[in-house]
Amino acid sequence: MTTPLTFGICSPASYVKPDHFESALTQLKNLGHKVIVHPQARGRLGETQSAGTNEDKIAAIYDLLQNPDVDVIMFSTGGNFAAHLLDKLDYSLFSAFPKPIIGYSDITALLNAIHAETGNITYHGPNLSTIRPDVFKVEYYDHMIGLLSGAINSIPLPGSVISHPGTGHGKLIGGNLAVFHRILHTPYCPDLDGAILFLEDVGEELNRLDATLNHMRLLGLFKRAKGLIFGQFTDLKDTGRPFGFTLEQIIATHTAGLNIPIITNAPFGHIGMFPTFPVGATVTLDARQGVPTITLAK
Repeated sequence: MTTPLTFGICSPASYVKPDHFESALTQLKNLGHKVIVHPQARGRLGETQSAGTNEDKIAAIYDLLQNPDVDVIMFSTGGNFAAHLLDKLDYSLFSAFPKPIIGYSDITALLNAIHAETGNITYHGPNLSTIRPDVFKVEYYDHMIGLLSGAINSIPLPGSVISHPGTGHGKLIGGNLAVFHRILHTPYCPDLDGAILFLEDVGEELNRLDATLNHMRLLGLFKRAKGLIFGQFTDLKDTGRPFGFTLEQIIATHTAGLNIPIITNAPFGHIGMFPTFPVGATVTLDARQGVPTITLAK
């Protein structure tokens, strides 16, 4: 095992169920790491879903950034409210204390905003709550530690479907599709020209998913990309009048005619699959044949 890291934990989005929090915390410690839990991490704002006020959350992030004992800031969970912080953060502190920051789901907003404002590489990967034993998978944990420590520089994507073969070179940008879509055309979205986009989602209506991808297509984002990686879209819904198109058909419709590598069914998403992706890192996507692989530039 690599040198144990010290993880700083706070909650910039929703609160975590106490049993999930404590179970995951014990697991992370059992894996040999030190953990510094900010007092805000277990907080909750009244009976709301929020893990405290915006001011509470921002103060916790700043405290962990400036704590010299913290190697990595890991957010406790996603949910909602992370995007409320984007126009309130002092991004100069992230530049002054450029620590790895990791999380996923609603945390997509923070990861992309920090990269957009500072150029720092952030990490789309496990939240603390996904390290609890009932959802924990050692291969994703090992992958996370390998990327954070610099011990590995590739991300294989077994089980993916190559919809259009090829290679692409650019910055790796993305995360949860719904959250990412909501920061488009704001100052907190990275430059998407020449990006390798990775996208996943959960619990979305098929018609809403179609509308979101259509909007991105109309904005020209897919034409400007150097590669597209669609992960797991789990628990999709089709309420009301049946939409009539599958996920595969929707993706094919909005990526038709693109001469870039496009892969679908990649092994990352909300449920059970948590490989780590370095947001903002320059990478090469090789999807010519076999197992598609993302390789970080040296």
